[in-house]
Amino acid sequence: MPENAGLSSPAKPALTGIYLLIAEQAESSCIIRDVTMGLAWTCIQVEDPATGQLGSGLCFSPTVHDRNIPWSGTLTGKPVNDLLPWLQSWHATETAVAIAAANAVLSMNNPMIGQATPIPTPVRAITDSNLSVFQYFAPRLRETTAQGSHSQKKNVTIIGRYPGIDKLRSQFDFAIIEQNPQGNDYPAVAADYVLPDSDWVFITASSLFNKTLPHLLSLSQNAEVVLMGPTMPWLAQWKAYGVDHLAGVEVKDYELLKRIAMEG
Repeated sequence: MPENAGLSSPAKPALTGIYLLIAEQAESSCIIRDVTMGLAWTCIQVEDPATGQLGSGLCFSPTVHDRNIPWSGTLTGKPVNDLLPWLQSWHATETAVAIAAANAVLSMNNPMIGQATPIPTPVRAITDSNLSVFQYFAPRLRETTAQGSHSQKKNVTIIGRYPGIDKLRSQFDFAIIEQNPQGNDYPAVAADYVLPDSDWVFITASSLFNKTLPHLLSLSQNAEVVLMGPTMPWLAQWKAYGVDHLAGVEVKDYELLKRIAMEG
C-alpha cells in the first residue's frame, strides 16, 4: 500500500528521534489484549477501553530468541503506554513488542491507511506478496537518467533479500544489501558505500526493529526512499526523516494473522 509519506517539517529532526516520535504518536488509553510472538512475526492486538475498538499491529520477530523472558505472561491487560519505553530498548524482544503495540494503536482510525493505494497481492505460489511493492514501482525504476549525450539506468538498492526477488531482475536492475549475503548480494557494511550513489532505496521497516534505520536513512538522502513492510508505523511525519513513500499493511483478520504467526 504505497503512500506519499506526508508533509515535511521546516527543520529536519535528528534521525534517532524516530523512536521518540513513534512513542509520542502511540500514546493512548489502549490496553494490551493479546500478544503472540511467532518465529517470524510478533503480533499484538490492543483495545480502547472507552469504545471497545480494537487495533492490530506487527513487528519482525527477533532472529535469536530468549529462553527466559522475565515478563512472559504479564503483558495482557497492561496499558500500551507502559510498553512504549521499550522502543528505545536494546533488548530485541522488548523492542519487537513495543513496535507491534505502537503499530496496533497507530492502525486505529488512521486516515493514511484509507488514503493509501491498495496493491493487488498475487498468488503466494507465484511470488511473495512483498514483491508487489517492487512491481508497483517498476515503471519508475526502469526509467533512465540523462547523462550528457548518454542515458544511465536508475541505481536501485534494496535493503534485505526478499523471497523471490530475483524474479524481478528482468524488469529492472537492482543491488541487494543483506546481513547474510547470497550470491552477488552486498554485505551490510557496503551500505556506507552503495546508498549515497543510489537513485532509489527500498528499506525494510525491520531496520526500525534492529535500530539500523536511522543510519540507513542518513546514507540515502540523495535517493527516493521507500520504507516498506509490516513493521512500518503509519505516520505522516516520515517525510521529515527522508522517507518519500510508505508501503505498509492493514490487518483485516487478527485471528488469522495470529494463527499464521503461531504456525511459523
